[in-house]
Amino acid sequence: MKKLTLIVLSLLLMVSVSLSLSAHERGMMFDNDFEGMGKKHHNARMMKHLGESLLEKIGVSNDMILKLKNEEMTIEKDLIKLKANLNIKNVDIAKEMLKDKPNENTLKSISEEIGKIKGDIRYKSIERRLLIKKNLTKKQLSKLRNLKIENLQEKHRTEKRITRKTKGF
Repeated sequence: MKKLTLIVLSLLLMVSVSLSLSAHERGMMFDNDFEGMGKKHHNARMMKHLGESLLEKIGVSNDMILKLKNEEMTIEKDLIKLKANLNIKNVDIAKEMLKDKPNENTLKSISEEIGKIKGDIRYKSIERRLLIKKNLTKKQLSKLRNLKIENLQEKHRTEKRITRKTKGF
């Protein structure tokens, strides 16, 4: 029974890691379009959806774009490691809970580690947003906000057109 449980937990861990990696690949940084820039994403992950062409439109130099890309990739690597550690800690809790008498101190310790990892993940998302604010001028930030507003309005208009066309179905 314990072997079966460990096998199932191992499979769950592998699936969760592969899903998180595939999600990461789908949302790669600096895609050359604005797609996916919905309300739920644009605040938390500004850099992920900023295309090089958009950065060029607001007057960011090629050297600065390269610098931003490198810093974003470093942050993204850290986030991947943190999320993997979080998954591992969750499996550790599940493994401990399988025991006839789980050790409360061990569970508490793992829970505290999970809290720290979640805090680190939260800070990395803040660090990502600061990356833009630190490296762009006020004028560039203003242009970026205006372009984002225009994009959201265009997306909203497109969604309305699609909704109207599909109402008859």
